[in-house]
Amino acid sequence: MSKARRGTETTSSAKKTSPAKNPGVTADVSSVSTPRPALIFESLEQKIRVRAYELYLARGGSNGSPEGDWLRAEAEIRTKRSA
Repeated sequence: MSKARRGTETTSSAKKTSPAKNPGVTADVSSVSTPRPALIFESLEQKIRVRAYELYLARGGSNGSPEGDWLRAEAEIRTKRSA
């Protein structure tokens, strides 16, 4: 019974903080101009992944390792970002 009561309390608490009852609170995030760190990381990781694949294709898929391609791609991209 207390679990149901807690659920009710949470629901009523959520209603107290809803934007409809607090006109100063908005959920519009369209004005946010800085990307979130997770998105920056995903973008960097994607660039490294693509470059590593390009290196793999350039060497014909032999005489190397995926780890070597990744490390080389990462070094190239990080050098470009810091320049």
